[in-house]
Amino acid sequence: MERSLQRLLQMVAYCEENYTCRRAFIINYFDEQKSTLTKCQPPGAICDICRMASKGLCQVDVIYEAQLAVQLLRSARQLVRGKGVAPLTLHSVKDALLGSKAQKMSSWQNLPGFGSLREGWTEAEVLRLLRRLIVKSILAEEITTPGGAAGC
Repeated sequence: MERSLQRLLQMVAYCEENYTCRRAFIINYFDEQKSTLTKCQPPGAICDICRMASKGLCQVDVIYEAQLAVQLLRSARQLVRGKGVAPLTLHSVKDALLGSKAQKMSSWQNLPGFGSLREGWTEAEVLRLLRRLIVKSILAEEITTPGGAAGC
């Protein structure tokens, strides 16, 4: 079960990845070390990541933003425990980081980190950051279904 979860998280990482060569990622996923070439090289770049890198794509350090997200989540867990507050979901954490003014977020507004990614971050980027934290096992995700919902 643990190995299956790790493989699933690796596939999520593959989909979310935007700076590691797809070829290198696939070689690593299948544990194939036969090839010495683990990266596409411009101008003959064959994966989308290497093609974008040849156009000047660069990595951005988001350690500070990740720390803000973790801090907010820790505080939110304390708030949610034993109260009738909206459940912790990726979208509720995303909304809090972006400083949502929605009524459901009113109890979150005094938490450290609330609204900390309001400037310069899109919803998609915040969700990508949160998924990245899950893939890297910094955060854990639990999938649940509401009472009465049919499961697969």
